[in-house]
Amino acid sequence: MSTDKAIFEKLKKVLNVSVKIKMDQMRDILKMDQTTFNDKIIEWAEEFGFIIDGDYVNVNKESVEDFINALDAQFEVWEKQESDRIGKALEPTIKRYSVKETEVLDVNEVYNQNAIKDTIEEEYDESDKSQKLERKKGRIQMIFLLVIMLTMFVFMFFVFR
Repeated sequence: MSTDKAIFEKLKKVLNVSVKIKMDQMRDILKMDQTTFNDKIIEWAEEFGFIIDGDYVNVNKESVEDFINALDAQFEVWEKQESDRIGKALEPTIKRYSVKETEVLDVNEVYNQNAIKDTIEEEYDESDKSQKLERKKGRIQMIFLLVIMLTMFVFMFFVFR
């Protein structure tokens, strides 16, 4: 939140010493994407008496403090929504590494589980490699037998002709 306070202080200073501010400059100070800013600036203009004049926002000096306070509250709402979204996204990962929903596994236990998983995967890879090698040997033996049979056929064809 300290960076948000710095953003608000910077914006407050700019708004207090300016009659108007470029919308791009205001958006950059607030670190907002263009779409969100464009939607919000119209709401703010109506609510706080700002006037949009081309690429500029004309500042209403009486409502600067109210605007900063409302902006602070809005950023808190956005941060909470983002935090909730991230928490929900991480929830399956957290549950996967917990015995109960509230009790996290010991680091050594997680390491051992991962080591066992890696060992099983390595053994599977080795058995898969050996199976492929056996299949390849079988194909080579089959080709060898076919060559011998073909040679015998050709030999018999010329001998018994």
